[in-house]
Amino acid sequence: MSNNKLYTFSTERSPILNYHKIREYFIDSIDKCNKEMIVCSAYITIQGIHWLYENIKKKNIKCRVISHWSSQDLLNKSSDIEVYNFCKEKNWKFEILDRLHAKFFLFDNKYLIVGSGNLTGRGMGLLPISNKECGIFVETTQIDLNNIQQYLIEAVSITDDIYTKYLEWIKKNKNFQIQKIPQLPDDLISIHKIKNNKIWVKEFPWCYPKFLLKNQESKNEIILHEKELFGFNPEFYIDDKILCQKFNQSRIFEWFKEQIINREKKLFFFGELTELIHNSLFDDPTPYRKEVKQLQNNLIEYIKYFNIKGFKFEKPNFTEKISYTV
Repeated sequence: MSNNKLYTFSTERSPILNYHKIREYFIDSIDKCNKEMIVCSAYITIQGIHWLYENIKKKNIKCRVISHWSSQDLLNKSSDIEVYNFCKEKNWKFEILDRLHAKFFLFDNKYLIVGSGNLTGRGMGLLPISNKECGIFVETTQIDLNNIQQYLIEAVSITDDIYTKYLEWIKKNKNFQIQKIPQLPDDLISIHKIKNNKIWVKEFPWCYPKFLLKNQESKNEIILHEKELFGFNPEFYIDDKILCQKFNQSRIFEWFKEQIINREKKLFFFGELTELIHNSLFDDPTPYRKEVKQLQNNLIEYIKYFNIKGFKFEKPNFTEKISYTV
């Protein structure tokens, strides 16, 4: 029996449902919804958003829509950029969330449909040949809502200016090669910057850079994690230069750099950093301090190995500290 109080609750939920049944639960939940609906889907197409509107247009409720909008999503039409204008026309809030993969509908913070299908024709079973999806319906608990909020707090609202920049970039790259997806320009990448203090264990390096470089041909779980973390193809040969570049662009390094820059003296003693990481991890349950220290050591080792400009390491009174100079 677990002593963790987070697991001592129960909630009403449906059996596993196919998307024909999910749509029935959706209609029933719409009937009960009076204030707000939140739609979260990695991919959203015009067909999907039209289906949503047709089902809720008779209800006077607010609608918040969150999607992914990576370069690949928009260029290969997994998501339609026109969805933004549709939402704007309906006075719906449209946002994007970096690395989003979740799919759910939340009604008045009371009812939740969670499934594998995106808000697309194939994902919602709207086409004769559609994806094989499944999902469940649950009555939400406060823990559910807290967890959802931690995701959504990072979402970025799309404006006409941001939309125009995306549209210009799509037109410029419409003849892209599928083997090489062009990267978004810096001004669009920057809107995905860290917006809160929550991080995940999987966003940390799980080993030192020397270990990765020496063992990169291994199929070890740790090596595979590092390659996925930095966006390397499993067969790609990694050298110091490209690994340094990928680390500097990683979310965990951006998070850490933001934390130390915002400190009054722009420094951390290692014990302070351990506590910050422990309190910022969103994993449930939170790792033990010993595991957090290892994650911290891995992160620090990358900064030391690449001798990243601005960072300095000292050991006053046998206590290591790290400082940053802009």
